[in-house]
Amino acid sequence: ALGSLNISTTAGGITQALGTRVDARGVTSLSATDGTSDFDITLDNANNNFAGMIQVDHAASLALGGTLLTLKNITTSGTQTYNGPVMLAARASVANNDVVISGHGITFNQEVNGANRLMLTDAGDTVFTKSVGDLTLGAAPLHWS
Repeated sequence: ALGSLNISTTAGGITQALGTRVDARGVTSLSATDGTSDFDITLDNANNNFAGMIQVDHAASLALGGTLLTLKNITTSGTQTYNGPVMLAARASVANNDVVISGHGITFNQEVNGANRLMLTDAGDTVFTKSVGDLTLGAAPLHWS
């Protein structure tokens, strides 16, 4: 059976060492906060495999990379950078399959795709450097505020 990856810290950021690989096939939950301040999360090595859903509930800034980033809900107080193809995840047990991403300066450096809606709330600039929503793959509408 595939397990989940839960990384939570209350004493600083989460940083991936060079030359290492994350192979997360279940749900990945990330949090870096002491309850007052949020800290940075950096898991951006190109060979990471986030085959399961990624959820982040507390982080200052976030940098994720890998062969595929399957996002569900991401909230940061700072920037977000996605250095791998993004898939908008769905959960059959949840009626609302929107992928909600909130931050301050969100950058997608690869394709963004999936059959679910992407709901963005960005207090800064949102940047898409590649294609968004391939209709042949059942892409859903993009919404932002």
